[in-house]
Amino acid sequence: MKGLLWLLAASALAVALALALRGNDGYALFVLHPWRAEISLNLLAVLLIVAFAAGYFLVRMVWHTLRLPSHVRAFRERRRDERGRAAVLGAMQALFEGRFARTEKLASEANDLGAARGLASLLAARAAQRLREFGRRDQWLERAKDWRNGVSTKRGPCCAS
Repeated sequence: MKGLLWLLAASALAVALALALRGNDGYALFVLHPWRAEISLNLLAVLLIVAFAAGYFLVRMVWHTLRLPSHVRAFRERRRDERGRAAVLGAMQALFEGRFARTEKLASEANDLGAARGLASLLAARAAQRLREFGRRDQWLERAKDWRNGVSTKRGPCCAS
């Protein structure tokens, strides 16, 4: 339906343009010493509009091309954040399901991706506690405490592989 309306509007514009330009008998004369070019004023107007539109789209294309690296960078950051949030939610779900090894793995992934590092560390500590891995639990709790105090350790001894 939307396409039909656009087609109708374009047709109405074409009819109005044809009626408006029908009565114009003017011409444009271009002279470059050995040559002369005479074109109708209507054709000159159409050529100027087309040239303006082409120039506009060329400038827009160049502008978007130059901004492409920042768009790609922002896209990758969004995707990384989404993966981190999905890992945190998956870790929470796995914890409630009693799948503690999976909880620790997903929490470690979320922590590495930078999504809710404190929460991810606490989830991993809870999972390590339930797995009776008290050393890893203490390391995860230390990372959560470090994160709370503003010390950011990306990779701790509990996750070295």
